[in-house]
Amino acid sequence: MSRWRAAAYSISAAAASRNSAAEAGALSRALAKAPSPPSLPLQTLTRNFAKSAAAATATSPGPGASSPPAGPRPEIRLKSMFLSKPCSLALPPDSPHRAVDPQYKGIKRFLLTLLLFYSKQSKSIRGANVVYDRITSQVDAPTIYDVFQLEKTFKTTFSLLVLHMWLVLRRLKEEGKDGVKFGQYIYEMYNHDVELRVSKAGVNLLLTKWMKELEKIFYGNIVKYDAAISPEARQDDLVNVIWREGLMSPQTETKASVGFKAGVKDYKLTYYTPEYETKDTDILAAFRVTPQLGVPPEEAGAAVAAESSTGTWTTVWTDGLTSLDRYKGRCYHIEPVPGDPDQYICYVAYPLDLFEEGSVTNMFTSIVGNVFGFKALRALRLEDLRIPPAYSKTFQGPPHGIQVERDKLNNISNMNWRSEHIWIELLKGSRKRGNFFWACILFLGSLGFLAVGASSYLGKNMISVLPSQQILFFPQGVVMSFYGIAGLFISSYLWCTILWNVGSGYDRFDRKEGIVCIFRWGFPGIKRRIFLQFLVRDIQSIRIQVKEGLYPRRILYMEIRGQGVIPLTRTDEKFFTPREIEQKAAELAYFLRVPIEVF
Repeated sequence: MSRWRAAAYSISAAAASRNSAAEAGALSRALAKAPSPPSLPLQTLTRNFAKSAAAATATSPGPGASSPPAGPRPEIRLKSMFLSKPCSLALPPDSPHRAVDPQYKGIKRFLLTLLLFYSKQSKSIRGANVVYDRITSQVDAPTIYDVFQLEKTFKTTFSLLVLHMWLVLRRLKEEGKDGVKFGQYIYEMYNHDVELRVSKAGVNLLLTKWMKELEKIFYGNIVKYDAAISPEARQDDLVNVIWREGLMSPQTETKASVGFKAGVKDYKLTYYTPEYETKDTDILAAFRVTPQLGVPPEEAGAAVAAESSTGTWTTVWTDGLTSLDRYKGRCYHIEPVPGDPDQYICYVAYPLDLFEEGSVTNMFTSIVGNVFGFKALRALRLEDLRIPPAYSKTFQGPPHGIQVERDKLNNISNMNWRSEHIWIELLKGSRKRGNFFWACILFLGSLGFLAVGASSYLGKNMISVLPSQQILFFPQGVVMSFYGIAGLFISSYLWCTILWNVGSGYDRFDRKEGIVCIFRWGFPGIKRRIFLQFLVRDIQSIRIQVKEGLYPRRILYMEIRGQGVIPLTRTDEKFFTPREIEQKAAELAYFLRVPIEVF
């Protein structure tokens, strides 16, 4: 009896919201006409359900076959239930879904009260858990699937879950503000349960996408159910909507399972749309097609559109959640090739939603990789492709520029690039280990000198390891302070050059275009970016300056006609050996086709 009462609670919600005695009587008569198995919770919904139940019973084994005898039919007073006010959420004492809070006393109850176990919100959450457990028990019950001969798939279960959720939420809405708040708790449990069901179905990588699609279906069905019980609705609207959206919609075979099997259905029925008007966001492709003998050009063009978009998709449980028109390619125009009656130019439009954002590989894999081995065509060639700006803007470019890449690698020589006509060489600049070392030494030493000068002025030791009471402020303390201030200025200068990476840049020699570009980073201001450009024909020679001794200098210059010489290496770079500087000068001179000068 408890199962029938739990089912009647859910089924009575829609009728109670309309408060119609005639509808209650019609449902009662429909239930009376239908032969009842031992437990049919949804049998009381409509006359159509009763007819389906009768048909299922009629197809059962005949008298000669062994079958269990039908059990006694429970008596349900639907009319009195429908005419009453919305019933409370109380469960019968013998219900398997009944959950009673333990009644503690003393210190246990005091601690649970501190933990808000007996708060209104906590009680509501536990009550919502009980109600949602009743909903899922009705959705997962095998009786409904046996009576209406439904295949128990995710789509069917989800449609029934949405139907029961609407019944319960509609009932709770009639109970005022508390009922609406209680329904919110149930809806949160529903979201969590659907997420678990989707995860178990094996689409963890697309969980967010499918949850959004399921949310659209949920609210879409809710709107349809609400419209069916509005005062303007006809008498059988609720019956038809529940039958169509709740039971029959998941059972209908989708286009993906009947229309796209190669060699069985005509592609042109779905993918050849000459009336289609292209959008500015469509990717347009022009294919030169040579169909097989006996294949019309419309079928060949539609086949290319299908095989390069959604025609190769495999039918899975989510096919009913996907809008085919949103993803499929469309062959919208076909014209013969002049002078060759067997060839045609087929124009295909692809929506942007079919491809991943910013992925050339994904786009060409779909458009090119899936179609060039298609057996329905004798020959196929991609003639032209129009990529809209909306798709081009999804290519964000590299995450950072040359400067950040240089800082990460900390190895400029590996970033130089040379080809037959272009030579690009990157320069490191001030971010060198030596500059970091001397900047730290000068900064710490300057602080020490300042501390000694300040200690001599104050007459007490500011740093215990630097006794300075015996040092007179004038002149020793003043000199120490001067050294400290000067050292701070020099260290600050070094840190600024490191921060702005002064002296870094690149040299670009383009022999094909005949242009040489020299770029250096400077200090902030009008000379932050130093850019020089010359013609290759104005380069007179490559010069090498070599100075040996205690302070050796090995610098590479480029002599420009009318401009003097421009250094290509830093004047403080001493890591070049004579052989290395000569080798680099020889390679550059050979590349630019100019002589070498040594001085």
